[in-house]
Amino acid sequence: MQGDCGCRKEGTAVATEIAPRIVVDKAVRFGKPVIKGTRVDVQTIIGHLAAGTTMEEVMKEYGLSREDVLAALAYTSSSRACGRGSGRGSGV
Repeated sequence: MQGDCGCRKEGTAVATEIAPRIVVDKAVRFGKPVIKGTRVDVQTIIGHLAAGTTMEEVMKEYGLSREDVLAALAYTSSSRACGRGSGRGSGV
């Protein structure tokens, strides 16, 4: 079901797309940004890449596409540039 704002509603949970392929939903991963259609949060993807895991390994481990991983990178890059997500507990 889709709400008036264009967000997806399932029962009382609402997923809002905050960037291409990236959504937040209070009912999923405590509201952290996740890849749309999954429970894989952006922070997990970025953490693995920062630790030296290859993009292909991340894709295989979490069942993600190359576009999903690139979306996580783009989201993190843009949120850092805008000053979002720079504090502790920010999710990215």
